[in-house]
Amino acid sequence: MLGDVEPAETISSSVAAGDPRQYAGRAAATAATALAADGRFDEALERLAAFEGERDIEVSWWRTSGYLAIAKTATLSRDQRRQALDAARRSADAVPGGKRIDALQQIADGYAEQGASEAAIEALETAAVLLDGVSDEMPMKVSLEAMLGRAMARVGETDRAIELLEAALTGVPRNMPIEQPAIYATIASGYLAAGDEKRSRQIYDKALGTAEGLVNARPRALAVVSIGISMGRDGINLDAATLQRLDKLYRG
Repeated sequence: MLGDVEPAETISSSVAAGDPRQYAGRAAATAATALAADGRFDEALERLAAFEGERDIEVSWWRTSGYLAIAKTATLSRDQRRQALDAARRSADAVPGGKRIDALQQIADGYAEQGASEAAIEALETAAVLLDGVSDEMPMKVSLEAMLGRAMARVGETDRAIELLEAALTGVPRNMPIEQPAIYATIASGYLAAGDEKRSRQIYDKALGTAEGLVNARPRALAVVSIGISMGRDGINLDAATLQRLDKLYRG
């Protein structure tokens, strides 16, 4: 991220040499991020383009993640960031399973930040079609519904967002207790993006209550961290009662 290409490539290549299948894509993404930060945009894209056509989940995921990382490089022009996002969108089509839905949601967020609403909605609609094909018996579907609902709300697709968020809310109990607070927080964030602050605060309250019910300290702490990050990003103002609640959790 500092644009210090040589050590980034040396370290990541060393890791990849031990397990090329798992780490080759990640090493390329690391190198590409460094090249982009160093102002070598074309070289960054070329580094990832060498893995085009690869459908292995590790390689395809990290290739897509690499394009997304390039698109977030602050020193690039708007056109360059859009070019990287478009490359990520093409790359995502080769990512298998639920990871493709996750990738499409992140790509849509990138488009939305650039004001490219049509491209964002296309990516989300593709993700929604994929999500419809995931069995309701799969616990991971709930978190994907929550993330996709939040993303839909952010691009103004409010009705579809509420539909997904309500489905996620119903399905939260299908997940392990330690995973539930973070999912509730994502749903709450989605409702806030959809303009329903009252509902959002109710579900954030539910998230905190679920975290308080976790017996073991480590998962309870991680749950509160995930909720706090979400509330902070949403700009939620904490009232005195919530602050006391958080203090109590912290002391525990």
